[in-house]
Amino acid sequence: MTIAPDQSLTGDPLTDELVPLVTALADAVYAGDAARTAEIRAHAEAVVSARGADPAEAGWALATVAAAMVPGGAHPRLLLAWRAIPALQEVDP
Repeated sequence: MTIAPDQSLTGDPLTDELVPLVTALADAVYAGDAARTAEIRAHAEAVVSARGADPAEAGWALATVAAAMVPGGAHPRLLLAWRAIPALQEVDP
């Protein structure tokens, strides 16, 4: 499926802007990169602030977008299975 650059994935401009940050955050978390995680949080705060919202809401906004990317009703053991399988913890550069 190809999405045109001007086509919304979510129907909300702020949420659309956070989607790439959430995917980058997932990569940073999987890699255990705390510094990159903090950079992404700071970027999200700037994005949220630029849209006129309280930058303190950035964490909640990131969590909400991330939750939308996870299949609802899935068991937490399944969602976190990558932590138990060492080969899945390796992140390609």
